[in-house]
Amino acid sequence: MLPQASGFVNQWGELTGLRGVKPPLRLSLTPYVSSYVNHYPFNEQGKQNTSTSFNGGADVKWGINESFTLDATLVPDFGQVQSDNQVLNLSPFEVQYNENRGFFTEGTELFNKGGLFYSRRVGATPIGFGTVTSQARPGTTDGDGRHPGEFVAENPGITRLLNATKVSGRTSKGLGIGVFNALSNDVYATVQDSATGARRQVLTQPFSNYNIVVLDQSLKNNSYVSLINTNVTRAGSTYDANVTGGLFRLANARNSYALSGRVVYSNRRGKAFGSEQEITDRDGYKYYLSYGKISGNFTWSVDHGIESSTYNPNDLGILFNNNNISQSVNANYNIYKPFWKVNNLRTYGSISYSLLQMPTRYQDVGLYLGGNTTFTKNFLTTGVNLSFIPVTHDFFDPRRFPLGKYYVRKPANTGLSGFVSSDYRKKFAYDISGGVRLFAPDGARTGRTSMSLTLSPRYRASNQLSFVYALSAERNRNQIGYAGGLNGSQPLDAPLQSAFGQDVLLGRRHVTTITNTATAIYTFTNRMSFNIRVRHYVSNVHYRDFSRLHPDGLETPVDYQRNRDNTFNAFNVDAVYSWWFAPGSQVSVVWKNASASYFEANAATPLYFENLSNTINTPHNNSVSVKVLYYLDYLALRPRRG
Repeated sequence: MLPQASGFVNQWGELTGLRGVKPPLRLSLTPYVSSYVNHYPFNEQGKQNTSTSFNGGADVKWGINESFTLDATLVPDFGQVQSDNQVLNLSPFEVQYNENRGFFTEGTELFNKGGLFYSRRVGATPIGFGTVTSQARPGTTDGDGRHPGEFVAENPGITRLLNATKVSGRTSKGLGIGVFNALSNDVYATVQDSATGARRQVLTQPFSNYNIVVLDQSLKNNSYVSLINTNVTRAGSTYDANVTGGLFRLANARNSYALSGRVVYSNRRGKAFGSEQEITDRDGYKYYLSYGKISGNFTWSVDHGIESSTYNPNDLGILFNNNNISQSVNANYNIYKPFWKVNNLRTYGSISYSLLQMPTRYQDVGLYLGGNTTFTKNFLTTGVNLSFIPVTHDFFDPRRFPLGKYYVRKPANTGLSGFVSSDYRKKFAYDISGGVRLFAPDGARTGRTSMSLTLSPRYRASNQLSFVYALSAERNRNQIGYAGGLNGSQPLDAPLQSAFGQDVLLGRRHVTTITNTATAIYTFTNRMSFNIRVRHYVSNVHYRDFSRLHPDGLETPVDYQRNRDNTFNAFNVDAVYSWWFAPGSQVSVVWKNASASYFEANAATPLYFENLSNTINTPHNNSVSVKVLYYLDYLALRPRRG
């Protein structure tokens, strides 16, 4: 294979001359049972600290023919997957989490084309999760005194799936077909009357159907055309969502130049959940075009794209911000053969430019350069990245809609980062990465910097035992950002509104984040293993001063006395024992320990070990689960013919 050529499968050889091969029936059933014991120290009258649950379901795999396979999971249980890496989110956008559920990571290549499928939407947090508190009846005061109201007793954070099914494959003519469908049941929160103890349920997620259909036609020269449709249908008057996209890639006969692109239309119909107001972003569009040289030592591309102000694929996909016009020029020069003291050399350069789509206003420009190489003698890999970004206008951080009037002005800045990674074949190996970003003075504000460092040694004690540790530290000094809400979604809080009306409050802050992660893996035999992962994350925010944001990025200082400092801690332990007692059959015992604490004002502290102590001493949720799944193969079960 030629590394300078575009693509891998298109360079493989062809096997010919096979005839009369009849594939056997591919049919298997994998039922499971699981049991959970959860303990959380509520220590409240009428609330049990310990709860138990028992679950059962099955996975089905059926080879429809030699090309197509059906996978289905019935009443799935994903409670044993690795815990998410929770973080403090100061941005206006959601946090994207990794997919750890096996059903959504295996055989989903067709569905992930075009970036319209974010599998974490299926079984995600209910869409009405954050509205329950506002639906609880408040307390009242009359001549007889104060009468307490309702409080939220239970509010499930995940949507339990009833089933999920996917069918995928490719015909002899090169047509790839994929169909995905999943169903989730109603989800209810429970609110309780403080005086009488009476409980009532509040719907947070209606019965929902998630569907994806993909048609992908392979063409000559590693080219293709694709059609993708995603659809979310919800019961009741809550809005439904539909997204349809067309993708293509057309390469020349030598596979040296290619034109690629996509056109996507999003459609949402109905009322916002828990509201009588119609959805405002009903129709939106996106298009993207890219052309360039794709093979050889020197490659380049130019691209251009638009996402309209009403484009929204986020019911089943993920998009951090729409209302964007972007274009870039990219170039790469790679040397694939060893020379001097290195095995290879990869370099890149890029210039990007973006505008707000409506109204059309400047956002940012960026220049990016970098490269990496692997040395011949010790297989040490190292790389460096350099970037220069002139003044940026951030229209999204103020959280004021419609966009275009308010923006946070970020001064010109230069960034330098790099990494070193040693040879993983040795018993001891390490990864080191770090970077610094320096900002130009902005009026009277100086000294704005951003620094990061990650150290990750790993040690393989034996063929059975290995350890991996990672320490990550990040420090942002004099960062300017929205101070009206600290989780990226809340509106200005009541005290802020009374002091400043609907104006946007910005804060100059120091943000320090430290993450420690340790993993140990012990393999008893080729059928039995144990691994444990411990993670502690702490992020501290200290505000120096505040300003009022005016149109066109202008700021004026304000005498805002409220202490808005905060510290967020997250602690997780995932311990997993697995025993594959038969082919495809497994017993897994999992212990999970989780705690998250959020301290505000005077309770916030920048001291790491004090935060660690606070985290250890806060209530933890402990869960122990046992799951047994047994693999039943039709070919192994059917009677053998003599």
